[in-house]
Amino acid sequence: MQLPRSILAAVVTLGLSSVVDGVCSGYDYAIGTNTTLANGQIQWQIYTPQCTVHLTYQQPATTGICDTQVFYCNFGTKIFGQYDDPTTGWAYNCTQDATVESCGSDKIQSCVSR
Repeated sequence: MQLPRSILAAVVTLGLSSVVDGVCSGYDYAIGTNTTLANGQIQWQIYTPQCTVHLTYQQPATTGICDTQVFYCNFGTKIFGQYDDPTTGWAYNCTQDATVESCGSDKIQSCVSR
């Protein structure tokens, strides 16, 4: 017996929705773990809670992560305390992600809210 396509599509959609939904639930954005690129840049992906890339941010590896105009660290640490969105100019507070969440293979390190 074959399932009707509409039922099969609903089952697949519902099954996959838990894979991508719920990253930093209740927050505006999620910051992935930095990646060092072949060109010497460090890159972060900023995601929506649905794992859609909101922004890709790159900076030279020689610049400290706390010495940017995008990320500001909590005093005496290298933990993000604030994210300033260069596309909107809005400032967001960062909280370390206490759960193990990821967008694809990118582990989320901070959840971000206004």
